[in-house]
Amino acid sequence: MTRDLENEVKELRRDLGFGFQRTRPNENFCALLILAAVQLGLIVDRFKKSQNLTERRKLIHEYNKGKEAIRKGIQMLYQNARPRETETASSRAMP
Repeated sequence: MTRDLENEVKELRRDLGFGFQRTRPNENFCALLILAAVQLGLIVDRFKKSQNLTERRKLIHEYNKGKEAIRKGIQMLYQNARPRETETASSRAMP
């Protein structure tokens, strides 16, 4: 069975998009996850172009580690989610 790495990256990006829509993540956390997904795409490109078996093994190992890190980030995103509704102001009248 062969893996479609490009499709896996697309699914991760889709999952990130849904996570960002449903939660309000910190900007730094958001940026880290997006950059990790971009790096994963670059690894896939290098993997496709490589002819060296040893290099391909290293790249697939790096890909698997990166994919797992992004999955854990998505899991953290949902666990620490803040509601999207705006917080209500205090009922105290303004002077």
